[in-house]
Amino acid sequence: YTDFYYELSRVMYEIFIVKVTKQDMPVDESKIDEIFKFLDKSLEYDNDNMDSLYLKGFLLSGINEEDLAREVFEKLIQNPRHGLGVENHLSEIYYNDITKYADKALQCFDAILEEYDEDLDTHFKAARCHFIKGEYEDAEKHLLNIVEQDEENNYIFAYIYLVKLYDVQNRFEEAMGWANKVIDLSADMEGDRKDYFDDKIKLLRRLNKPQEALTLLKQINQEYKSDIYNDFFEICMQFGRFREAEEYLSKFTSLLPCKERYAKALIKEQIFKGNYKKAEQLHKKYQKILSGEFDSICKIIFDILKGKNEFRVNYYKGITVSKPENIDAKVTYAYNLW
Repeated sequence: YTDFYYELSRVMYEIFIVKVTKQDMPVDESKIDEIFKFLDKSLEYDNDNMDSLYLKGFLLSGINEEDLAREVFEKLIQNPRHGLGVENHLSEIYYNDITKYADKALQCFDAILEEYDEDLDTHFKAARCHFIKGEYEDAEKHLLNIVEQDEENNYIFAYIYLVKLYDVQNRFEEAMGWANKVIDLSADMEGDRKDYFDDKIKLLRRLNKPQEALTLLKQINQEYKSDIYNDFFEICMQFGRFREAEEYLSKFTSLLPCKERYAKALIKEQIFKGNYKKAEQLHKKYQKILSGEFDSICKIIFDILKGKNEFRVNYYKGITVSKPENIDAKVTYAYNLW
C-alpha cells in the first residue's frame, strides 16, 4: 500500500504542476492538501519510505514550511541509501538560516562538492558559511577556487567577498587588489556602477588616503551623476575636515530634502567629532524616522562606548569586528564598515 499511495500522490503532483505552469491555472490549495494526505497514508504503512519522504519534504519546501521540510530531510539523510538530492534540499534550508545552521549547511556543501567540485554556487555558499564563522582561511580557499574556475568572470560576487575577507583581516593592500578587479569586471555593465567602487573608497579611508577617496568620488560623480554628496560628507568628517563636510551636507540635503538624511548626518557628525553623548541624544530624538539598519548600527556603536568587549557590525553579511585597544579606533572601524 505504501507504494500505491506514493504513486498516487506523485501522479497528482505532476498533474497539479502541469495545470499551474503550462495551463496557467490558479493554485488550488485543496489539491496540495490532498497530495499530503496520500503521502501521509503511504508513510503510515512504511514510515521510512524514501520516495514518500523526499516528495513530502520537497512539497513542504515549496510552500515555505521550512522547519517541517528540514525535519523530513534530516530523517532522510540518516538513511545511507539517500541520494545527493537530499543534501541539495537540506543545504538550501540550512543556508536560508545561515547564522543558525552554518555548520550543518557546510556538511551538506562538503558532500555536494565531493561529487561536483565545479559547482561554483555551492563553493560561494560554503565560503559565506565559513566567513560568518570567522574561518577565513577556509572561506578564502572556496573563493579562490571560484576565481580559478570562473573563466568567463560571471561570479563578480566572489571577487567582492574576497575584498571583504581581506578587509576584516586588516589585509588592506590585498583587499585593494581585488577591489580594483571588481571595478574592472564591472566595466561592461550598464547603468550606474557606483556601488562597485564602494569597497575601494572604504579601503582608501582605511589606508588614510582621504584625498584619493575624494578624487575617485568626483570621477564617479562625473561619469554616473550619482548622489555621492553623503560620501563626501562622511570622508571629510572622518578626517576632521569639518568645514568641507558642512558644505557637502548642505548640498546633499538640498538636492534631496529628507528629514531622515539630515538626522543621520547630524548623528554621524557628532560620532566623528567624538561627542558620543550628543550623538546618542540625537539618536533618541530622531529614532522614529531612522531606517532599521541605521538605527541598529547606532545602538551597536553606543553599546561599544558603554564598555562591551565584542560586537557585530552588519551581522547579515557576517562581518565580525574584534576589540581594538583604542575605543575611538573601534568606533571608526565600526562606522567604516557601515
